[in-house]
Amino acid sequence: DDRIAVFLKNTLRKRFDITPESAGSKKGTFLYDTDYIVTGNNVKIPNNIAYYPFSDVICTRNGDLYIIDNVTLPAIQCYVPESFGEGSFPMLAVTNDLEDVDFAFRNVCGAMKLQLKGTQKVTSVKIEGNNYERLAGEAVITAYADGSKPGISMAFSASTSVTLTCPEGVLLDENTATEFIISLPPTVFTQGFTVTVTDNDGKTY
Repeated sequence: DDRIAVFLKNTLRKRFDITPESAGSKKGTFLYDTDYIVTGNNVKIPNNIAYYPFSDVICTRNGDLYIIDNVTLPAIQCYVPESFGEGSFPMLAVTNDLEDVDFAFRNVCGAMKLQLKGTQKVTSVKIEGNNYERLAGEAVITAYADGSKPGISMAFSASTSVTLTCPEGVLLDENTATEFIISLPPTVFTQGFTVTVTDNDGKTY
C-alpha cells in the first residue's frame, strides 16, 4: 500500500500508488491515482519531485531551492523487526529534468539503532535530547534542483522526544542483542541524550 506524493512539471500534488508486483522490491513501479483530488498551486517547475511516504505536503520554489512544507515527523513510531516504523522515514527525490521520471530517493532522516539485552518484554523505547532538541512534529524540507542531499528544519513547536511503541511486546534475550530502530532528523545532541525503556510490567530503565 505504499504511495508517493509527486509534483510532476508543476506544484500540483498528485498521488501515485505502488503496483502489487513491485511491493518489497528495490525498484518499484507507481501508477497515477486518478481517484485522488489534485491540490496545490499550478506553478510550473523545471524538475519532477516526489515525496515518500504520501502525505499532504506542499511544494514551492525559491530559485534553485525547493521547499517541501506541511511535513510531519511522527513522535510515536511502531516497532518493526530490523527496520523502522511504517511512515516514519521520509525520503525525497528530485529528477534531472521534466522528462526524467526515474525517481532516486534520498533519505531525509537518519536512524538510531539501539541493541538491548535482558529478560524483559519491552513495550516502548523513548529517546529525548538532554538539551531539548526537537525530534518530531512539524518540519520543512529543502532540496536543490541538482538533487543534492535534502535538508530539514524542525518547527519551534516540535516534540523533544520520540517513542517507539511495541504493542505486542518484544521479548529480549540475555545473550543476543535485539535491535530497536528509531527514525530521527539529523540532530546534534549537544548534551547527550536519554533513552527510557519500559517493559510490560510498567518498569522503566
